[in-house]
Amino acid sequence: MNITAKFAIPTPISAIAPLGNGLINETFSLKAGNQRFVLQRINATVFPAPERIMANWRVLAGHLAKNNDCRLRIPALIPTHDGSDFVRDAAGNYWRMLEWIEDSVTLPQLTTTAQAREVGALLGRFHRATATLPLEQLAVTLPDFHATPLYLQRLLTVAAKNDQANQCDKIHACLEFVTARRKLAAVLDTAQRTGHITQRVTHGDPKLDNILFQQNKQQALALIDLDTVQPGLLQHDLGDCVRSCCNQSGENAEVSPHFEKGGLGGIFNLAICADILAGYAEETRAVLTAATSR
Repeated sequence: MNITAKFAIPTPISAIAPLGNGLINETFSLKAGNQRFVLQRINATVFPAPERIMANWRVLAGHLAKNNDCRLRIPALIPTHDGSDFVRDAAGNYWRMLEWIEDSVTLPQLTTTAQAREVGALLGRFHRATATLPLEQLAVTLPDFHATPLYLQRLLTVAAKNDQANQCDKIHACLEFVTARRKLAAVLDTAQRTGHITQRVTHGDPKLDNILFQQNKQQALALIDLDTVQPGLLQHDLGDCVRSCCNQSGENAEVSPHFEKGGLGGIFNLAICADILAGYAEETRAVLTAATSR
């Protein structure tokens, strides 16, 4: 099956090549006519119902279109010739086509105050713009995605059965660090269950790789990778954002140099974190007040 021929794009296809370093979906850069597009195969092993992803994308795009003053850009879906948002191949794989956002770059790490504030502001604009989007309009695309107590239990179960965890000093130090703080794992779940906080629309994966900057590398341009947009806790979104953006070793580093020196800390940049939170607070000030941040 010629997947690209199913989408309403110019012809002929003059170039196609792998794009990015994503670990979940297969992503390709595509040149058709004088335009560029992004072609993706959704990983149905990770996402049990890809059609839910596409339905959520349509809902989000429609909501943002009605709030065009929110200064938030997401990639537009390119329809098929019959008006669908995706194509299924003979093997049952789901494929989608997205606009190519011109003059954009991703950053390996944040290096300036302006960049950090832009990251916080972009996530803040997303949360502010979606604050009026009814949760019942969104499906759950990845169940238990941020269920911290479940992740902790899996980790401890695997570690208990793995002899290497007891023999490797680095792994042992990490497990001691986690075990000493295990009571914190259920804090947000407990707060939600007792009504102190509530679910809202979340991006789910607002790491640095999913934020496009303008070519000058100072202004955030767009928020991408919307597969995990679903009801969730803003605290998880914000926490995941600072986890990624404040790690000065980068998420793809094989071993932190601080581990080589026998320590656990030092890679989380508190100054960048403060700038991200400042940008976020500026955008969400009218939404996350003492009365409405629950």
